[in-house]
Amino acid sequence: MADMTSQRASGVLLHITSLPRAEDGLLGSSARRFIDWLVEAGQSYWQVLPVGPTGYGSSPYQTYSSFAGDATWLGPLRPVEDIVAEPEYEAFTKAAPWLVPYAQFTWLKQANDGKPWHAWTKTHLDGTDAQAFIRRICAEQFEFHRQWLTLKTYANDRGVRLIGDCPIYVAHDSAEVWAECQLFDLDVDGAPRRVAGVPPDYFSATGQRWGNPLYAWDAHRADNFRWWIARLARSVELFDVTRIDHFRGFDAYWAIEAQCDTAVDGEWLPGPGDDFFAAVSEAFGGLPFIAEDLGLLTDSVHELRARWNLPGMRVLQFGFDDDAYNPHAPANVTRDTVCYTGTHDNDTTLGWYETADDVTRERVMALGNHDDPVGAMMNAAAQTDAWLAIFPMQDVLRLGTDARLNTPGTVGGKNWQWRLPADGLAAEDSANLRALAAAAGRVAA
Repeated sequence: MADMTSQRASGVLLHITSLPRAEDGLLGSSARRFIDWLVEAGQSYWQVLPVGPTGYGSSPYQTYSSFAGDATWLGPLRPVEDIVAEPEYEAFTKAAPWLVPYAQFTWLKQANDGKPWHAWTKTHLDGTDAQAFIRRICAEQFEFHRQWLTLKTYANDRGVRLIGDCPIYVAHDSAEVWAECQLFDLDVDGAPRRVAGVPPDYFSATGQRWGNPLYAWDAHRADNFRWWIARLARSVELFDVTRIDHFRGFDAYWAIEAQCDTAVDGEWLPGPGDDFFAAVSEAFGGLPFIAEDLGLLTDSVHELRARWNLPGMRVLQFGFDDDAYNPHAPANVTRDTVCYTGTHDNDTTLGWYETADDVTRERVMALGNHDDPVGAMMNAAAQTDAWLAIFPMQDVLRLGTDARLNTPGTVGGKNWQWRLPADGLAAEDSANLRALAAAAGRVAA
């Protein structure tokens, strides 16, 4: 991480599904055009959300696999026979132990009318139909892998690095929990004994009950975190840097009784801590990760991040209260962080500003540029000491609440539905973003 953080830089947050779909899917000409626009705008990073296959609600944080890619992003697929005959396909399948279990999971889920795996009654994998289906899923994943790495090479060759996103937890109804249930805190029927979330705080009187199964950390520790290292290795393969969501859960995590409808009845349990990061660091010869360290944190969480020299996150929308020591206030943002105006879980900065109280709006106006509060916030993020500044594309385009990507704690509705407008890659916007980044010393020489 030292080499990466030594150069001030900036980038844009835009999920793949927000791109306009072209005839060759989402990973071809549409994505390349966006990369070209980033280069024109003087940006060095493109941050996306998790890329796995989504289910109900389309949330990229509740996917059927932590290893597979979303095959619906592909364009027309070549005949499966042509794909499986390629030497590269054979090499891919041998290097991807997650592939066949994922394909089998997908077949069985379809055979059981989409029910979650712990409710399956049909478990056969024999027969021509099943084997043909499994080959097709494997072929799709090879194509995703090939197209993604082609896109990554295109970006890297033009000086743009890709930032991925790794949720700390996985969905209960996923290939990984089905295939290796011993690594998760489940009962004899495959149901979670306790689930993930965060306790009540001043944001929510009942906390947040996410519902993901918790890890059986002793089982992970017993084989030196094999599964986690494989999961992160996949992310390292696809991205230049990876944001690890809910970093505080590696220090301590909130365990909620599964029968509880809220996050009130739970307890803090110790996470894997230093043992985990020592194993990961040894496996990769370093830690090319960003720690999502947002929320109410203890000293031990800060100390864990500092010990492993992981960049943290700062969000300017959180930085305008009365706390002089607020780490999200522009003046308090430190070098070892990535500074955002907002994230995928925030309202757009314009939407946030328009609904903020008068005191907050006055503090934003004090940044300057009263006619463009979003630009003032973006400039403030760029001018912080953070090694990297990230701007959601909605902020670059000065879009309001209608362009919000996600509202935490809600399912369906407009969540994950925002798409880049047809005129969303205008030369004027790239020129303005380049000028802002250049003034803050964030454009590579």
